[in-house]
Amino acid sequence: MEEMIAAEDYSNVKYYIDAMWTAMKNPKRMCCLGAYPSFFSPSPPVMNIGKWIASKHKAAQMEAYKEARRILPKDGRYAREVEEAGLDVPWLTSLGGLHANLYKFGVNAVTDNNPHAGIRRRHAASNNVIISDRCSLCTTQTQILAHMLSFCPISLGNASQEHRSRYLFRHNNILRLLITELKSILPSHFTFLCDLHNHEYHYAAFPERWALTPLRPELLIHDTKDDILWIAELTAPMESNMKNKHEAKKLRYGDLSTKIAVETVHNMPFEIGALGGIGESYYTLMHSLDVRRHDAKRIGCVLSKEALRSSKAIFDFRDRRDWPH
Repeated sequence: MEEMIAAEDYSNVKYYIDAMWTAMKNPKRMCCLGAYPSFFSPSPPVMNIGKWIASKHKAAQMEAYKEARRILPKDGRYAREVEEAGLDVPWLTSLGGLHANLYKFGVNAVTDNNPHAGIRRRHAASNNVIISDRCSLCTTQTQILAHMLSFCPISLGNASQEHRSRYLFRHNNILRLLITELKSILPSHFTFLCDLHNHEYHYAAFPERWALTPLRPELLIHDTKDDILWIAELTAPMESNMKNKHEAKKLRYGDLSTKIAVETVHNMPFEIGALGGIGESYYTLMHSLDVRRHDAKRIGCVLSKEALRSSKAIFDFRDRRDWPH
């Protein structure tokens, strides 16, 4: 058995992640690898290889995350941002629940190793080949991961075609799941209103019995027993932009929260990152709703995986103007 591969440059890190990915996808192929990263040592028992890789699965994911942050000062920017912001990334450390291709997309996103025009141009430049790095949709900006998943004006859509927004697709998927999960654990005296078309809790205007306002928060949770209202506004930006989005949403509903005719109002915007990062604002909301920490972590993991799944769908259609969802 060889010692851990010296991860000193981009190509070695790519091998490091590919080795981990190969093991996750097909543990039996571990025996064919010529060298093992540290978390694959010692070699697995031949008779219990499936059980062995299952025990190593969580450690393997975290090792890839840490290695990306340590080795790649540029491509590992996402990993550093997550750590500096104190975000939780449940899909990265959870066991199971992700399709193999989805997990590979996520791991590559951490190191910005998914194939897009910005990456292709960088690699082509090393061979003295010039190719365009423009976004295939808006054609004005560089097609980097953050642009594709959060900043492209075509993917954002416009007022007349809001239902075609790719980012709204991700946002609504997360919100639907959150409502479903909260409905299953909160007492029956909690009621919901949401700005989701064709949803059973959809509302067209803010209830006049509470306040007269043109604003329509995405999620209202009302405790009819104690007359407490939560204004829960979801945003699903890139992890690096979560703090700015939180402050903007907090300010947007600040005045409204002081005018609503209920006993207590909580203005609690929260964020789920485009790549599944979960900030403290989410856990603050769960705590305010008296959701047990265990349930909050479980629901957070579900939302994190859905954010990643939706972002992969956006990424898969990065070069196509037709959007089927």
